[in-house]
Formats: sequence, structure tokens, C-alpha cells
Amino acid sequence: MNILVTGGAGFIGSHLTEELLSQGHQVVVVDDLSSGSMRNLPNDSKLVFVEKDILACSPDDLPKPIDAIAHLAAIPSVASSWEQPLKTHRSNLSATVSVLELCMGMNIPRVVFASSAAVYGDIDRIPISETSPTQPISPYGLQK
Repeated sequence: MNILVTGGAGFIGSHLTEELLSQGHQVVVVDDLSSGSMRNLPNDSKLVFVEKDILACSPDDLPKPIDAIAHLAAIPSVASSWEQPLKTHRSNLSATVSVLELCMGMNIPRVVFASSAAVYGDIDRIPISETSPTQPISPYGLQK
């Protein structure tokens, strides 16, 4: 498969990129390097890197075809969501809309979205599951 990983030069994204490459997939990483680093990415002929903010990315910027998107690009910080609410809204929520628009415009049938435990708010018992009720208490939790 040809898989696009947004935020692929970040901590989690780079590990996902490595795993996808090890499974034989072609990987396209879109990352603006605002928090990620090229040092996190392997030197692999099956990897294409596009340095771009996902909000500014269009189908013309990407190799075709893309079979799936793993959307990991975000500002992963509860504190930042309070301190810079417009910036985190743009990076965490508006970027997700951009990814979904790319999916529709390029007929990409699969998208995987990385959420956060912050969607559950203050939890009173562990473990929690994906079916637990969401009660976010921060802008970040709402965005995810």
C-alpha cells in the first residue's frame, strides 16, 4: 500500500513510518518540521518526504496513488491548548479537516486518526477503553 503519514517526522509518526516501511509499504511523510526532525526518518527508497504544513497541502503536492492516511500531525499539549488556543485549534482540528478533504479529493478510502487519552478528562478508574464516555476538560481534549 501507499500510505501517507502526517506528522511522520515526529516521535510517534517516525516510529509508525519505520514500521510501515518494514512491512514493505511505500510511505509519504508530510511534516512541516515544526516539532519533528529529519533525523527521525530512515534513509529508505520507499520513503518520500514532503516538507509542508498539512493545511497548505494539496493533491498536487503528493505522489499518487495514496491508499490510506495515518493522521498524526498535531500539537500534542494540553498546556499549549490553553496558552495558544487558536494555534492549537488550527494544528489539531483544522488540520484534521484538511486531511479529510484530501481523502475526498483524492479518493483515499482509509484514514486513521490518532486521538488522545485527554478526550476522557479526569478519569476515576483505570483501565479505560475506547468505549468509555468522553468528557474532555481542555481545548486539546476537545480537539482530539
